[in-house]
Amino acid sequence: DAVWTKSERRARRLWHAVQIVANRIHAGTVDVPCFLQHVERRRVLAFLVPLDAPDPQAVYDQLRGEVRQYSATLAERPHVVVLTKRDLLPEGDDVPVLTAPGADRQLAISSASGTGLEELKEYLWRFVADAKAKEPPPSDDEWLEE
Repeated sequence: DAVWTKSERRARRLWHAVQIVANRIHAGTVDVPCFLQHVERRRVLAFLVPLDAPDPQAVYDQLRGEVRQYSATLAERPHVVVLTKRDLLPEGDDVPVLTAPGADRQLAISSASGTGLEELKEYLWRFVADAKAKEPPPSDDEWLEE
């Protein structure tokens, strides 16, 4: 049996949660307002854009627009673009680069083949840690509320 450190367990839980949400979005079973309320508590956002969409740029633009319409504050959070279904691109084709102002990075993954998943997990772990480190310390009032 593997022995996982606390940070490895947290990273595995985070990755598991991302997979569950992605599957529910794909199946159309996500209650969007409820989901966005949950997202508001997060430090960073990851926009998953399927590469088999007729227009991945339009998908990204729609997602960003929906978040912006819900909350301008949420739309300003640091974010990353995750291009999914990399395995469906014809071999030799370059991964498209989306116009994504403000995105920290664009990564391409394939859940089916596993391509890019380790890189994504490591990147997300560092991305969240960096965002957390940049947060101002809580005020005295905030400490009392917790």
